[in-house]
Amino acid sequence: MTYHSNVKGGRLYRLPIYYLEVQVSYLKRKHWTPVDTWVVTTIDNLNSIVKEDSKTRDRLFQMIYGKGYKSQKAVRLDKIYSRKQVGFTDKPYNELTESQKRMINEDK
Repeated sequence: MTYHSNVKGGRLYRLPIYYLEVQVSYLKRKHWTPVDTWVVTTIDNLNSIVKEDSKTRDRLFQMIYGKGYKSQKAVRLDKIYSRKQVGFTDKPYNELTESQKRMINEDK
């Protein structure tokens, strides 16, 4: 992970963007049902994706449950079938998630 200074003097961290093909399980009528789908995220840890990436989490809930589902909603990521790096993003330190901050501090 690299960083560079922007015009205002703050650091921008260059994070990889991943396209993942994953198996997601969702809870419906007290049963977990597996589904294969895709995820685009900057987080590479399977457990942290649903916890910290709100855009991905909201997209999965919308795709699986839709607008009209009123009962309990739960989604978990079970497997990563493939991981492909598709690009990079520049983010300031205050916009990073907790797992990304831990990854930066481990690199130092």
